[in-house]
Amino acid sequence: MKRYFIFDKNLNFKSVPRFENKKGNQLKNNKVPIVNILNIGYYILAPLLMGVFLGLAIDRWFKLKGIFTLLFLFIGWIGSLYNLYKIYKNYKNGKAAY
Repeated sequence: MKRYFIFDKNLNFKSVPRFENKKGNQLKNNKVPIVNILNIGYYILAPLLMGVFLGLAIDRWFKLKGIFTLLFLFIGWIGSLYNLYKIYKNYKNGKAAY
């Protein structure tokens, strides 16, 4: 159970059972923290960069000309789309992104 705290008229800090605005309506909690929305760039770029660097390393090791780079770039693209789908699904349900 969540605990809410407010300051009363005398600036004393006290616990209240639920947080209400001045009209008496209960305020809605922001269910998706803004940090999760700001991290969308990392969710997109991380799989792409990992795929490119892993593909370049394997191509250099086997002395190939970009076959694994393109393959792992495609796999990274699929991973980025999957991350965006998870973010959208969790945002729609009001949960955290991770």
